[in-house]
Amino acid sequence: MTAPTGTSPDRLIVVDDDAGVADFVATVARNCGYDVRVALTLNALKEVYATYAPTVIALDLTMPDADGIEVMAWLAEAKCQARIVLISGTAPDLLDAARRLGRAFGLDVAATLAKPFGLAPLAAQLRRLAFASK
Repeated sequence: MTAPTGTSPDRLIVVDDDAGVADFVATVARNCGYDVRVALTLNALKEVYATYAPTVIALDLTMPDADGIEVMAWLAEAKCQARIVLISGTAPDLLDAARRLGRAFGLDVAATLAKPFGLAPLAAQLRRLAFASK
């Protein structure tokens, strides 16, 4: 899938400390028509976010330098307008609680994906979110 004619591709930031997972998400996203940047740490996210206006952020909840809740709080302070896909290997009820908390922060938490996830569920979520604002 590519961006519709006359539109620019959606921009996705993948935030995951596991480079293998980040690369997988980035590859699937590119195949869905996204322009992609990867951030393996919170500091890397801050650097990328400052110069790249994402339309979607795929955010891992469990990272060594900051948990997803801290990242969502930072995104809320930054007035983030991107749609967020939370990804995590945590229990489904914790993933759901994080979704609710992100929404309480005023973020557009549009989807959740439990690890391990396959190509089809990830691609389906990304396609659903792609070009949503166009």
